[in-house]
Amino acid sequence: MDTLDLARLQFALTAGAHFLFVALTLGLATLLAVVQTTATISGKDVHLRMTRFWGQLYIINYAMGIVTGLVMEFQLGLSWSGLTNYAGDVFGSALAIETLVAFFVESTFLGLWIFGWNKLNRWAHLALIWVVTLTAYASAFWILVANGFLQNPVGHVVEGGRLRLTDFGAMVANPAAQAAFWHVLVGGLIVGGFFMAGG
Repeated sequence: MDTLDLARLQFALTAGAHFLFVALTLGLATLLAVVQTTATISGKDVHLRMTRFWGQLYIINYAMGIVTGLVMEFQLGLSWSGLTNYAGDVFGSALAIETLVAFFVESTFLGLWIFGWNKLNRWAHLALIWVVTLTAYASAFWILVANGFLQNPVGHVVEGGRLRLTDFGAMVANPAAQAAFWHVLVGGLIVGGFFMAGG
């Protein structure tokens, strides 16, 4: 195998492993939010215990998703520096939004949720997990906008041998990104459902 094949294989294995954690994170976050909503409304201890149990598994899965995602970022810079130099100014904008807006907000509110047990009002604590869930979907959306551009490049021009973004709206509305987002959303709910049913 030459260097290109090895780089492709390495990234494919990392991305494949990462996506397993992403799909479970999306589905489990949604189901966890529903279970905690039930616990908050009903006040039943069984739902509260379910929330804590599935919440621990969610946190472990979330951490593994972060680790594999960071490895992918390093691989983009190290193995695919030509791609990032040529097109990074375009698809990098979606990655930056994902990191700054979605991922940091998601991590902040997840931290508040983890350490807010018995310290926050139960309704405020419930709101935290819903923010975590919504920002998880926002994170997935922006990643798929970046991926959609790589699958179907739109909204750019070539200047000086590099791509420059000219139409941010076209990149966001890219049909490749939109189709992938709904596919991942439904897939995540199915994975989370099977995971919870198997528990």
